[in-house]
Amino acid sequence: MTPRRSRYPSKAPKDPGKVIFRLDQLLEQLDIRQIRVSEASGLDKTTVSRIARQSLKQLDFETLARLCYALNITDMNQLFQYFPPAGYEPPLIPHGDTDQFLNTDLTPGTDAGESGL
Repeated sequence: MTPRRSRYPSKAPKDPGKVIFRLDQLLEQLDIRQIRVSEASGLDKTTVSRIARQSLKQLDFETLARLCYALNITDMNQLFQYFPPAGYEPPLIPHGDTDQFLNTDLTPGTDAGESGL
């Protein structure tokens, strides 16, 4: 059986850029050791180390939630930094138009947050 092809050809570039997890910088800034993050989050110390060293290929939402809980993080900009590829032009949202979205309260129980995001 051959895989189904999308009716909509992908316009995504081969190089989408790079997302850097800033855990090592944050821990250094806060003077917190990885073992303390492991204990407070319930994550294995190897997992915390791999995140800090940028050697983890995937990260699930539960792991993110545990890190946020342990470090009292409510803004993902504290944890991530995105580096777009050379010549990057956003395909969906022009620069500056994200402000409206970023200022929307998505807390469950609010009008915008009813979807449970």
